[in-house]
Amino acid sequence: MSNFETVRAITDNIHGILKTTGINFTRKAFDDREAVPASLLPLGSVFYSGERFESSYGQRPLYAEAEYNIRVIINGRDAEDLIRELQKWAHTVKEALTVGALNVGDLAATKLVSRVTVARVDSENHKDRSSLSLRTLVRYREA
Repeated sequence: MSNFETVRAITDNIHGILKTTGINFTRKAFDDREAVPASLLPLGSVFYSGERFESSYGQRPLYAEAEYNIRVIINGRDAEDLIRELQKWAHTVKEALTVGALNVGDLAATKLVSRVTVARVDSENHKDRSSLSLRTLVRYREA
């Protein structure tokens, strides 16, 4: 399995994990969070932010760290409900993204993922809709 195939499998597994938590995904892009139909909420998106690679110096195995920005749009009736929903989804996503959960499918045989970290969670609060942005780091062994 090439490194590209590993990162592709990690990305696919992140989508699969988040779908099991109840987060919806769509191929349609929404520029305005208010334009998202309520039937799609909570709506998620996974963005590949880049990678960090280790220097080789003849060592094996090498590790790389893929960084993702996971966004979840939610709505709430009032400010207190919205705060609780943001907290709930932040912890739901964090708890769902584990090494074991990512080492499935194409990665089941090789178990290349060795660490998953949700490094930071930020929220954007608006009148009816708010969103979470989770900076997620996935460490994997290079092929």
